Amino acid sequence: MKIEYLQANWICYSQDDWLRKMVIGTCLNVCSGMSKIGDERIDIAEKTNRTLEGDLFKLNYVPRSFDTVICDPPYSYYNRFKWALKLSDIANSRLILASGLLSPRLPKRNWKRELWYDNSHRSPTGGRRIMLKLWWVFNRLNYPLKA
Repeated sequence: MKIEYLQANWICYSQDDWLRKMVIGTCLNVCSGMSKIGDERIDIAEKTNRTLEGDLFKLNYVPRSFDTVICDPPYSYYNRFKWALKLSDIANSRLILASGLLSPRLPKRNWKRELWYDNSHRSPTGGRRIMLKLWWVFNRLNYPLKA
């Protein structure tokens, strides 16, 4: 078994500023919550900054319809990863996934991945920093840009 080592990068400023910097071209933000990043922002909850109501498990986009796809799903979704494969079909050049301790996998022949750490998360009550959040950035190899 081959061991894979990843060089991790720290997010040294606000998560929103970092995400804006990471977006390439058009952007779909799934499970967007209160984020204002993305040309289209999808969330199932009403009291969010979504532009469209939608469910991560019922997306109807053609392959490569957005240059960048961002997803920060509830941690309970990490017990199955088929949704990550669907998002990778929608992403033309970059897929950005937030996760806890799990590592989502995409086919290496199509994607190069980077790992970013963010320790700026606070408790829901606004208290002290409570967790280290991982962001997986997948860059499509040899991607042709949309016309």
